[in-house]
Amino acid sequence: MKLDIEEIKKLIPHRDPFLFVDTCKIITPGEHGKSEKFFSNDEYFFKGHFPNNPIVPGVIIVEAMAQTAGIVVSYKLKDYDEKSVLFMSVNKAKFRKPILPNEKVSFEVKFLNSVRDVYKFEGTCFKENIKVSEEVDNKNSEDTNLNKNIENKVSEDKEPVKKKKKIKTVEKISKSIISKVKSLATKKKK
Repeated sequence: MKLDIEEIKKLIPHRDPFLFVDTCKIITPGEHGKSEKFFSNDEYFFKGHFPNNPIVPGVIIVEAMAQTAGIVVSYKLKDYDEKSVLFMSVNKAKFRKPILPNEKVSFEVKFLNSVRDVYKFEGTCFKENIKVSEEVDNKNSEDTNLNKNIENKVSEDKEPVKKKKKIKTVEKISKSIISKVKSLATKKKK
């Protein structure tokens, strides 16, 4: 189902100038949706971000993804009288290409998991089918997968020396961080 701006306003409390979704297609209520936004030359933030080189701020892109997720969840809960969907946190955002005035972008959000009433989504922003930014779950990030691959490789080799060396390295790093924190705390007291 594709929602227009008036239907979106019935689901989330955001209004102009802080509503960053023009339309939203609910693919699976509460789980998956795609929205669109046209950033006109008249957007209020272009005056200061940046004069003579306007680009959409990253926080606006993240907010648009959060609003899309809010719409997807609110659509599932539309029959409940008392509901409010609030943005709580962002784990890891990446901005790959700028979004300029008079450009149309699309946002896609996908449900990851929920704990009680907290829903976790990942989101991606596209401009002409090219990924321009994304918010990903740390558990699914490239860095974490690389670490898992490294850990699996060490385990498969079954060489206790490598495991011990890795543990010692982690211990050294941890001790180094602790000593730096203690050092900073000592400096502040003086």
